[in-house]
Amino acid sequence: MSDQEKRLLGESLLEAGLVNRDQLLDALKSQRKSGHSLGYCLLLKGYISQEDLIFFLETKLGINYANLANYIIDPHVVKLVPKEIAVKYQVIPLVKVQNVLTVAMVDPLDSFLRDALKTTSGCEIKPLISTREEIQKAIVKYYDNSDEEIKTLSASDRLKALSVSPSQGTLRSNSGKTLDDLARETISGGGEKKAPVIELVDLIIQQAIRDGASDIHVEPDENVLRVRYRMDGILHEVMSLSKDLEQPIVSRIKIMANLDISEKRVPQDGRVNTSFENREIDLRVSTFPTILGEKAVLRILDRSSLILSLNDLGFSDYVLRVFSESIEKPTGIILVTGPTGSGKSTTLYSALDKINSLDRNIVTVEDPVEYHMPIINQSQVNPKAGYDFADGLRSILRQDPDIIMVGEIRDYATAETSIRAALTGHLVLSTLHTNDAPGAITRLVDMGVEPFLVASSIICIMAQRLVRMVCKSCCEPYTPHKEILNRLQASLDVPFLFDQGTNMMRGVGCPVCKHTGYKGRTCINEVFTPSEEIKNMIVSKRPTSEIKAAARRQGMKTLREDGLIKVSRGMTTIEEVMRVAYADD
Repeated sequence: MSDQEKRLLGESLLEAGLVNRDQLLDALKSQRKSGHSLGYCLLLKGYISQEDLIFFLETKLGINYANLANYIIDPHVVKLVPKEIAVKYQVIPLVKVQNVLTVAMVDPLDSFLRDALKTTSGCEIKPLISTREEIQKAIVKYYDNSDEEIKTLSASDRLKALSVSPSQGTLRSNSGKTLDDLARETISGGGEKKAPVIELVDLIIQQAIRDGASDIHVEPDENVLRVRYRMDGILHEVMSLSKDLEQPIVSRIKIMANLDISEKRVPQDGRVNTSFENREIDLRVSTFPTILGEKAVLRILDRSSLILSLNDLGFSDYVLRVFSESIEKPTGIILVTGPTGSGKSTTLYSALDKINSLDRNIVTVEDPVEYHMPIINQSQVNPKAGYDFADGLRSILRQDPDIIMVGEIRDYATAETSIRAALTGHLVLSTLHTNDAPGAITRLVDMGVEPFLVASSIICIMAQRLVRMVCKSCCEPYTPHKEILNRLQASLDVPFLFDQGTNMMRGVGCPVCKHTGYKGRTCINEVFTPSEEIKNMIVSKRPTSEIKAAARRQGMKTLREDGLIKVSRGMTTIEEVMRVAYADD
């Protein structure tokens, strides 16, 4: 670590109150004698905890934490860093993308170590921070195998390591063949009756469904074909297959989705309808050309897993009451905001299910229709045919609707038509991409909608995020460091929920949660209904910050505040809430 880096780290730790000046000077003295990094010396002397250092590096310096339980490391990547270096300096290589090697380190600020790793591996180094205990476990796991054992580490073993079923055993297809059998037969061209590549792709999809994955990523790398599952919002690598399998696997996926297997230069989109274990499954398929080959992503839509009861979505009592009252109103616009993957569609489907009845005409225009609902008239946009949200909405207004659901307000035409529909006696539900609930108002005005129309039509805005839940099979109480609580308090503008010494819950990791400490997700929300004061502020074009302050005065809890209520109930962790929710302004 250079003198400048030491000075910056030391000063930053002092400013954060994590160490005092005497401790810093003592650690610097020890650093000069031992040659170790400043961070290591502070840890060794007990002046700072590993938890505090990780939190500090993440929040202040943007160095991400690597939960090594989430990684299954390719043996070829492990060999880029010799075992003696890994043991001596407490590092573990994780993944190599092109010429960038991601490495987990106890002290990622050690520039001399980063340079040494660069020289040894021949790669640019991307450092992540992890705990000494996790790195030591990983070293034992990945380096204490013989070279022959590493060479024969099977793809099915990698996939099985992420399986939620401890009794599942070796993964086999319907014909009784293992993943490795199918991989070998696909490459060699062997196999009988059913082509091995068909069984191989089926097995990858079936295991993803068993594990509750929302997406499957099949992506080419320089030397391997990587398969990752997105589970509880986080991507996990489950296997690295031979590069020779890239073309047959991607071609099989394209055939299933009725795509052109000869076209590899442009992206393609398709859909697959299938069934698995008496469950109806829809797969949305997207292929994308990369410089290393074609990537395929399969979005899994499991109709049986859709939660349709608002009571089961995880809303707090206040959010549930406000949102439920709003969807029972006869006219107006209700907006659910948040990024992709925040559960907006599920919330809208649940709202429609609650108000669905034979005496109401409910019509939707979606992109795409993710789940089919009884009685409701659902339509899917088709941009290639010139049928978009605005066109669909204008046509819906000629269908004598009572309630309209628009998948997303993307432009002025859709926004303006939605608002006019609400002002002419219809209830309209839709989504927007904004960071918080009050930001939806600014977004509509920025699209060109007149502020007085926004103020007259909006009856409820709800922002939403999904946080991972603490695993019930391995949860335990713990007391966060007071500095973490102090920094969290500084990001809020309300009285804090926790006292020093308060116990919270966290998962320590077990086979059920794949050693992540989390299992399942729940939502956190901020919701408000514009009061007369807020409507006047909208018409007067007041800034979002003032509208947000007014909403909080009338009872709105921010995303972080709602999340911390769930932390206090042992449902999730502070780290999860801070990961998905912005600091309160």
